[in-house]
Amino acid sequence: MNTDIQSLIISTLIALAIGLLCFFLWALVSRGLTSLEKNARISQKMLIPVRMAFRYGLTIAGILFAISAFGIPIGNFWTFISAVLGLVAIGFVAVWSVLSNISSTFFIIGLKPFSVGDEISLEGTDIAGKVVNLDFMFTTIQKPNGDQFKIPNNLFFQKALLLSKGEEPIQNSSVAEMSRELTNVS
Repeated sequence: MNTDIQSLIISTLIALAIGLLCFFLWALVSRGLTSLEKNARISQKMLIPVRMAFRYGLTIAGILFAISAFGIPIGNFWTFISAVLGLVAIGFVAVWSVLSNISSTFFIIGLKPFSVGDEISLEGTDIAGKVVNLDFMFTTIQKPNGDQFKIPNNLFFQKALLLSKGEEPIQNSSVAEMSRELTNVS
């Protein structure tokens, strides 16, 4: 037989052995978690993340060891995975702030704690003025001296809001409290 074929057969047998080992390790871990669930009276729902972590961890480790059995170096793969996870984490933080502002905009439009033309101020801040624009990311406030500045929409869910129409303040409430009030009225 050709040495390449022998090497391929040996690598395949090693990969199969790794697969069987991972299967038996998963069966052992699963049985241990089931026993823990019964003896410690831990709910099955609490162990779902642990089961998933073990299952996917063993699967990924098994695949990587099987790949290395065929002589493919996996060091570069770990570097690639680390870089991808880092980019996903950075992207998640960036997308989270954008989505937070956009979803806050929908709540502002739906709950109507204020509208364009109202005078507002946020307690504990120097933010006060007339609302001149509301878009998906920011609410534009105009100070009495004419200066305009933009406030991220999610800030209205973090601070108490003082709202007045004209000269007289009509409500001192946060958006969450206003939501509760609207629910109680309807």
